[in-house]
Amino acid sequence: MRAETLDSVKAARRLARAGDVTPRRIESLGRGFTGEEALAIALASSLAGGSLAEAVRMAVNHSGDSDSTGAIAGQIRGALEGVGAIPPEWLERLELRDVIETIAEDLYLAFHVEGALDEEGCYDLERYPGW
Repeated sequence: MRAETLDSVKAARRLARAGDVTPRRIESLGRGFTGEEALAIALASSLAGGSLAEAVRMAVNHSGDSDSTGAIAGQIRGALEGVGAIPPEWLERLELRDVIETIAEDLYLAFHVEGALDEEGCYDLERYPGW
């Protein structure tokens, strides 16, 4: 890990532990325009937010690259908590939800269910012919 990234992660952890993660304090980590800054903001928000929704809101309420930091925070909390942590009203408005859910389920099956892949390591060549 690069020193800049490690320093950003440490700063994010300190901020989250200190509590009261405000937009002004978030910006002490940067504005999210570099990978290290975006990761730090998303990580601090993910650690400090009580729910996935709170973490994402925390990660987007600053004057920097908030769409990136919010997306990363959502990915972190989503990976930890699963789809059940996403507010239903967010899912209801999700464009192409059925496609996204199908791909997510297929990825899960391909990597976690014994026998889901054929002898060449492929999953459902009819659905994904490019493999």
